Amino acid sequence: MAEEYVVTLLVHRKWTETEDETAAQIAFHKYRARLIHGMVDALDIEVKQWERLDDTRHHEVVEIMIVLGPPLIAAAVAIWKHWLDSKKVQEIEVVKPDTTKVSISSPLTKS
Repeated sequence: MAEEYVVTLLVHRKWTETEDETAAQIAFHKYRARLIHGMVDALDIEVKQWERLDDTRHHEVVEIMIVLGPPLIAAAVAIWKHWLDSKKVQEIEVVKPDTTKVSISSPLTKS
């Protein structure tokens, strides 16, 4: 059986020009939740813990603890790259079981 890793995925919200627009922040929080749920569903990823993802309030960062094996790692990274390249999210962090963090971000662009 292939080795599996339980990792924590942190997805940072996208910054906008007008950070005081609560409605826009909540809308993006819901959008980000749909992206993450879509990835989990599409790849059939086991989720150990959902942290603030489906909260009704917006958050700077949401995190989920997921189980990834080698085939899922490549597929998940491809999805994360797409999110970043298409400016859907600003930054993604993966925290490995030994607490090592890998951070991937897209350059800030003005809308």
